Amino acid sequence: MLAKTRGIVLSAIKYSETSLITKTYTSVFGLQSYIVKGARAGKSKRAVLFQPGNILSMEVYHRESRGLAFVKECSLHHVYGSLRSDMRKGAIMLFLLEVMHAAIKEEEPNALLYNFLESRLISLDTAPADMCFHFRFMMELTQYLGFYPGSMPQGEYFFDLREGSFTMKLPEHRHVMSPELCAKLREIMQAEKVALSSTERSLLLDKLLEFYRLHIPGFGTVRSHRVLSEVLAAR
Repeated sequence: MLAKTRGIVLSAIKYSETSLITKTYTSVFGLQSYIVKGARAGKSKRAVLFQPGNILSMEVYHRESRGLAFVKECSLHHVYGSLRSDMRKGAIMLFLLEVMHAAIKEEEPNALLYNFLESRLISLDTAPADMCFHFRFMMELTQYLGFYPGSMPQGEYFFDLREGSFTMKLPEHRHVMSPELCAKLREIMQAEKVALSSTERSLLLDKLLEFYRLHIPGFGTVRSHRVLSEVLAAR
């Protein structure tokens, strides 16, 4: 059936001589894979529309059964400004997209999740550069993925990554965030600007990725976080 939806492009790969296959998280159908015929043909500009991270208004031929569907028409729903020119914002966006690609498994639609993802990408583009944006995003995203740890208590608490909870007692396993890092994470969730050393930034990112791997089967390795750390450290 022919249907209209908005979609966030997570990835796009070449297909045949002139087409693309794109993985897109849509507002109406959830996670979908589409063939974009002729996107790379001649003077066609459609391939540019399917840059990862773009938010599109789409008309698609939706298939109820599993398999590739087709894009009929599409246009940019939001035209990025600083996100495409600011190296720091661009690095953050690529990292967020890789996290989304690894974390979102279900094809079922989830309007709340879609609206969250779209609003956060637009916020990344329109708001002043925030070097802690990706930390805040990862914690907020867990609310939609089903393993949000709840409010962060004041005081000397460990974050038990395996159980997804904060505790005053050191867990008897290695999947733990230290009270010092927990305090930094709490600051990040409560304030826009938080001073972090490059070591703290790297450790916190590693622990949050570990948190995701523990709670999402097949989450795998996010490769862009090293590049992100280098870009932010060079600010």
